[in-house]
Amino acid sequence: MESTLSDRLNPTHPAFDADLKARWKTMPKKERQALVDADHASIAGRKAATAAIEHPFAADEDDHAETSPQAYADIAELLDILCARLGKDRPSVRIYDPYFWWVVLHQE
Repeated sequence: MESTLSDRLNPTHPAFDADLKARWKTMPKKERQALVDADHASIAGRKAATAAIEHPFAADEDDHAETSPQAYADIAELLDILCARLGKDRPSVRIYDPYFWWVVLHQE
């Protein structure tokens, strides 16, 4: 998934871009605005792409969100271990709610 401008400027975010952050204050206003405009366009494009998704069930936009690719990446190592123990390969395994499993694992 593409990172937002705020992600790239946030030192605590995995997508942090130290070079961009260092240049940001000295960057010409037009250049900064072009980056902001491109970021807004990218976000709007991603929203438009998901707006057309049709679910086979009633989904309230405020209650329904797709899991980000980063969430899957965060559990990839665990999946590999589980697949090995189950004698399966990763493409044959389906994940229905990685957030739920993260919560369960972190409550123990």
